[in-house]
Amino acid sequence: MTTTLGGGSGSKWWAGGAAVLVSTVLLASLGGCGGECDPSACRIACLGISPPTRGVCGDDGVCRCEGVEPPDASVPEARDADARDEAGSFDEAGSFDEATGPDDALPPPVCEDPPDGPYGLPCLDDPDCAPDLQCLPEVVDVFRGEEYVSWAGGSCSSWNWEGAACEPGSPGECATGGICLLMGADGSGRRVYGCFDACDPLDDAGRPQSSNCDCRDGYECSIVHGVCLPGCSHDRECCEVWRDGVGGAGDGLRQAEEVTLLGPEVCTNYCDRSTWRCVNRGCPGGACAVGDPCDHDTDCPAAASCRIFVWSGFGSPRGVCTLDACDVAGRSCPARSYCLDLRTSEAPDFACVARCVLGVSPGLSGCATGLACHVMLTEDGTPFGGCLLPCDTSGMRCGPGMVCDRGTSGCRPE
Repeated sequence: MTTTLGGGSGSKWWAGGAAVLVSTVLLASLGGCGGECDPSACRIACLGISPPTRGVCGDDGVCRCEGVEPPDASVPEARDADARDEAGSFDEAGSFDEATGPDDALPPPVCEDPPDGPYGLPCLDDPDCAPDLQCLPEVVDVFRGEEYVSWAGGSCSSWNWEGAACEPGSPGECATGGICLLMGADGSGRRVYGCFDACDPLDDAGRPQSSNCDCRDGYECSIVHGVCLPGCSHDRECCEVWRDGVGGAGDGLRQAEEVTLLGPEVCTNYCDRSTWRCVNRGCPGGACAVGDPCDHDTDCPAAASCRIFVWSGFGSPRGVCTLDACDVAGRSCPARSYCLDLRTSEAPDFACVARCVLGVSPGLSGCATGLACHVMLTEDGTPFGGCLLPCDTSGMRCGPGMVCDRGTSGCRPE
């Protein structure tokens, strides 16, 4: 079975005048004081500000951002990337306010990041990237007064249709610093694969890093895929259910019919501006478990996530509560669940799946209501039962060599 890489949302690194000041300091190093401006370096020097823009060499040898006025002398010096807007900020003692997360701010960890390569660099269009790479441009979506930013500042990647693209899990498919993933498919089922900027999501003890490590601001280091993907923009994004195309245009932008906002009595999740990842505080009252059906992370235990397997309007629920990266030391599965390679995006993807009894009707299998027991195989080929969405009513398709058993609503070998 496969899922699609979520478009997600990112966020700006700098805001207001601070962004202009940071870019001016950078540009001053590219020219001026009698020196010469390097047109190639200047062209991409302004891609890190929001909105990204072109850099242009002036007659005085200074590189300047198009459409950006020099900052006033009263603009304060830009602070650390985690000193953000009113949604949350560091105080002078270094503690994070209660609007967005923990009080004790930890120093950035030492991340064992993969070697840097051509992926993940900022861009406006393809010429800003290395040869044979394409630009995923920044997308800004304004919905009910909030700004959602995906691919903040643009991101260099490479993708193509199956047969002419990289193959997930095969070494050497991407250039240095890249990982190949399935991006999605068109209406005919033809798949698209791409290379993305690799990162280090977990520390040696299997705990999620306390920063986004090698990723640029506005991007999270995905625990599932180990690549830099668009992160959260603000707390509200962490407490909404967005079904693009369900009741709306399906154009990658939010419409009222597609979005359900969860109130504070249901969701207290927040956007961590160190990791750019939504932090799940768990379902209200704690009456939830790995293996439960879900529509959102807040339906699941703290630290677990709602793994969405169905992206269109086939019904509810669309996902299952899982604990990701269970193959890493320190992230073992809870009782009555297995650690299984789900192979989403056709790359290794280990997650905890609740156990169940095979060969019986859904009501007797031991799965939570709304789920079905599927035949799954361990690495040595031993079959066991795992609870996922039913294959006959949810829209979830069985993987290669598997068929949907109409009696159990689960997938089984042909």
